[in-house]
Amino acid sequence: IGQDILDVTKRRNRKLKDIDIEINGYIQKFGKLSPILYEFLTGKKLDINNDPSSSTSTAPPSNSTDSEQPLH
Repeated sequence: IGQDILDVTKRRNRKLKDIDIEINGYIQKFGKLSPILYEFLTGKKLDINNDPSSSTSTAPPSNSTDSEQPLH
């Protein structure tokens, strides 16, 4: 009986994994069409070339060097 349950759960997990892969594929296709939709579905920002968000991420290191200068 235990083996049957294991087989069923394995089968179910495999199906879920396939569905996840399919959903991710669709999300990536939609992401190419609409970065905003992609961000809405995944909660992740889609970087296309130079996004304003990616340029702001380089700003904090320059600020940290400014804060180090008074120590010298």
